[in-house]
Amino acid sequence: MNMLNEALRLIRVFHDMNAKDLALELDISVAQLSKIETGKASPQIALIEKYARIFQTTPASLMLFAENLDKDKGRGKFKVAIRNTMFKLLKTLEGIADDETGSNVSNKNSHLYKLSSKTKLATLLGCSTQFLHNFRSSSRQYKIFTLPKPNSKERRQVEDPKDFIKDIHRRLKNLLSVIEVPNYLKSGVKRKSHIDNAKTHISANYCVVMDLHGFYRSGRKTFLREMFKTTFKIVDDIAWLLADIATIPQKRKDGIESYFPTGSPFSQIIIFLCYKKTFDDIDAICETHGITFSLYVDDMTFSSPHKIPKSFNKLIEKRIESVKLKLNVNKTSRYGKNNTKIITGCAIKDNNIFVKNKKRQDIIDALQKTDVDAMSIKDIRSTLGKITSQQQIEPDFMDCTKRKLLAKLRALKPQHQ
Repeated sequence: MNMLNEALRLIRVFHDMNAKDLALELDISVAQLSKIETGKASPQIALIEKYARIFQTTPASLMLFAENLDKDKGRGKFKVAIRNTMFKLLKTLEGIADDETGSNVSNKNSHLYKLSSKTKLATLLGCSTQFLHNFRSSSRQYKIFTLPKPNSKERRQVEDPKDFIKDIHRRLKNLLSVIEVPNYLKSGVKRKSHIDNAKTHISANYCVVMDLHGFYRSGRKTFLREMFKTTFKIVDDIAWLLADIATIPQKRKDGIESYFPTGSPFSQIIIFLCYKKTFDDIDAICETHGITFSLYVDDMTFSSPHKIPKSFNKLIEKRIESVKLKLNVNKTSRYGKNNTKIITGCAIKDNNIFVKNKKRQDIIDALQKTDVDAMSIKDIRSTLGKITSQQQIEPDFMDCTKRKLLAKLRALKPQHQ
């Protein structure tokens, strides 16, 4: 495979972007993108320019990975060495060796294991030792904004790390990615999604869904420090420093001195690791009751061939409250044998998975409100994004409409260039 093709794939993975979303941005099909990433097709210069714009780099930087660079003596050995180093770094950050074998790696294989030096930590995080010595977590290191909650008039706060802190968080995520995670975890794990979470319970007769209230804001830095100390055997001062890097300070009457950012590259995996022991205990409780358990961020789903007693809810609530977390009782849902079950945004009925009726109706209403031929580029992109997202659940969902929107988008683009 051409190094350029593989580099383009690694860059997409590094930016946590799925193939469907990138194909949409590049205005090509997912099949064509797959051919490019597997080396079956070569990207044209115009496409390289689009890549550069999307990932905020330059075409020249991407062309460093071109296969014929080694044959171009005018470039010199120095640029070839830079190219090869960059390529190896991308592969390391992806954790490609673990990803391809599909195996879990022991905590002992992590560079964090038994870490005791700030100098080594600085190397791992790509910063200076002086930066770590002077580091103090602050909300000023984040872009803080709100987004509407799904199916609600309320809004949720998002804390997106600014550039340098985000780079550190991304490196820390990759360092944590070698930890062995249980099968019940469906978030913060490669090739796992909310759809995989729903499919775990696709054949169940009975189901209970519980939601953790204010999960990210209830997280405790002291628990995270203990995780770094016990799981990775990191010395105390380094464990505190890592916990500080991973959280945002706050002052609250209930004694919670910090909270976890929701927009960080490691948000999902770090909050899980913080409470892994609690979730492991819940999984063990489920096993003794013949109940299947899965976790997707703050959504806990329990299913069984048999009716789940209400006393089970109290059992789970008691374990959750033992670590100062709370259940959002208003969001607890119980489903019977003949009910359509709504699990992490998916509808399950008769051993099949579907797009939720509300999501389906929202798109239909938007299309009825504005005909495709009258849509702006912004409206078309928005509708395409919604359809593409739901096609992860139902691959053929509104496929004809999607093709019509893509054709309209291509026709409009020349007018706006």
